[in-house]
Amino acid sequence: MTNGNENRWLPLARVADLSEGINAAAVDGVELVIVKKGEGLSVFAGRCLHQEAPMAQGILEENHLVCSKHLWKYSLETGELEGEPGITLQKFECCQTDQDLEIRMDQFNELKALYTSFDEDDDDGVYVP
Repeated sequence: MTNGNENRWLPLARVADLSEGINAAAVDGVELVIVKKGEGLSVFAGRCLHQEAPMAQGILEENHLVCSKHLWKYSLETGELEGEPGITLQKFECCQTDQDLEIRMDQFNELKALYTSFDEDDDDGVYVP
């Protein structure tokens, strides 16, 4: 069953405003990170899966986005954590128009629902995207 959002795109940033490397972004309070490497653009959830460190403060290393807090390495191609198959930082399908970088609305809505459902009064106090 479809909900009509599968083919909708959400404008995220003007391509001309993106610098080479890691760029912070946010939509409706949801942190994202845009990686520009040469002509390639990738968009990921903005918090590390380990302890929620902001990935916008991370390091770009070869073909990995590396969390600066504990050096968890995520593949730029897939978002998968190096050495841990099945653990993946959410990577968004994106497209580039003449001027804008856009991500799929349904994927964004899934991440936003996780942010919204996070209760800071939870026992462990840890948000896991």
